[in-house]
Amino acid sequence: MLLEFAENTIIAKIEEILKSSLDLIKYNIEKSIDSSDGNVYIVFSKASNYVVKIYDNPLHANRLVRLHTFLVSKGLSVPTIIYSNCSNVIPLHT
Repeated sequence: MLLEFAENTIIAKIEEILKSSLDLIKYNIEKSIDSSDGNVYIVFSKASNYVVKIYDNPLHANRLVRLHTFLVSKGLSVPTIIYSNCSNVIPLHT
C-alpha cells in the first residue's frame, strides 16, 4: 500500500512537471520495468516519447547534468534535460 502511494505521488509530480514545462495534455506514463534502480518512467505522447529519471541524490543528478553539458559542447546529439528540484523546472537545453 505504501509503495502504491509513493508511486501515485511520483506520477502526480511527473504530470505536474509535464503540464507546466512541456504543455502536454494527452499522454500516458508507465514505470519502466527495465530500470535496474526502479527510478525510470516512460512518458508516451502523440508528438514524442520522454524518459523520466528520478534521483534522490542532488550531487549525482548535478554530475549527470554536467556530463550532459559536456557531451553537448562536444557536438554529440543527446536528449534534452528538464531539471526539476521538486518545484522548479529549468530547461537546460532546447
